Amino acid sequence: MITEQRAIVKKIKLRAITVSLLGIAYFGAHTVSAEVVSKEKMYTNVTVTRDIFYRSAINYQGTTDSLKLDLYAPEGAPDTLRPCVLLLHGGSFITGTKTDTLMTTFSSELALRGYIAVSIDYRLGVNILDIAGLENDFNRALYRATQDSKAALRFLRANASQYRIDTANIFCGGYSAGAITSAHHAYMNQAEAATKIDTAGLGLLESGEDLDNPSSFKAVVNYCGAIGDTNWLDSKDIPIISFHGTADTIVPYTEGNAFKLPVFPYLFGSGTINRIHLQLGIEDSLYTAPGEQHALSLATIAMSILKVSEFLYNHVNPSNTSIRNREPIVFNKRSLMIPSKASLFSLNGRQLSSGTTRILPGIYIKDDVKNSVSNKKLIVKVK
Repeated sequence: MITEQRAIVKKIKLRAITVSLLGIAYFGAHTVSAEVVSKEKMYTNVTVTRDIFYRSAINYQGTTDSLKLDLYAPEGAPDTLRPCVLLLHGGSFITGTKTDTLMTTFSSELALRGYIAVSIDYRLGVNILDIAGLENDFNRALYRATQDSKAALRFLRANASQYRIDTANIFCGGYSAGAITSAHHAYMNQAEAATKIDTAGLGLLESGEDLDNPSSFKAVVNYCGAIGDTNWLDSKDIPIISFHGTADTIVPYTEGNAFKLPVFPYLFGSGTINRIHLQLGIEDSLYTAPGEQHALSLATIAMSILKVSEFLYNHVNPSNTSIRNREPIVFNKRSLMIPSKASLFSLNGRQLSSGTTRILPGIYIKDDVKNSVSNKKLIVKVK
């Protein structure tokens, strides 16, 4: 460990940025808080406390939903406050559950790295038979889900001592509808919601219990999500890490109607959010999956877990982040033109073939030692 730390300090002094073959890893000074969580798995088992009630709320049919959450914690871990990640499932605001495979996988992976992971149910429901009113119905479903996300986070803060949560390090994210909800939780306020959504009868975004606790959080984890209006993005936005396929026909990578049908809301996807955030100087790490659809590949999901683990760790331990990643990263891209005097590799370690095709903007791995993918790499930025 001492040797490793000395090597890290040396690299910082030289201002060299290194990456591992599993992905880009930013190294810095070791802190005490790093003992609580890790970029790698620290534990072998997870304890799950299921069906913790967090609120009651009126659903789209006018009846009351009793909403619950599942809490994942590392088994046998020291009794200390831990960073927390709130997760919301996908399902187009019509279906889905806190126990779906992606949510249980993400929650378990995070808990094994020392986090408290919380997967929640939120109110679902859209009248899919009312074609003319679909856009309005989906927007109202999003609003209700955002209310529930905010309520769940307030609940966790109110009960942080019981659940051993470090309230200074809370994050929120999700997949598809859950990611859309997380983005609106982070970037849409009450006044902005009223410009796009018919909120009549729904109450305020901050409504229900535990109102003396804030619903803010530190950063967004976005899988195939979007936002309803780019005017809601500004220079005060919190950081975001995103994963999105360019062939997504459910939630657009750039912009367009959900499901590519005009009866659904018009959305601005991860690619557009990233572009605007970069212009605003906001930390926005976009991992683009060329050719992948709404259901990301298993390889991309596996890669994303490593990237999210690193992203969260660096925000829990900001002194460990030597630079902020403000450029989109492109991986698994074939037939890319290699600039002169450069040997580029995708993040899976495969050397990119020379050719005439334009390289997409992003960050790639460049050989530090002549064509040896087993050695440390330098990051190169392609604009």
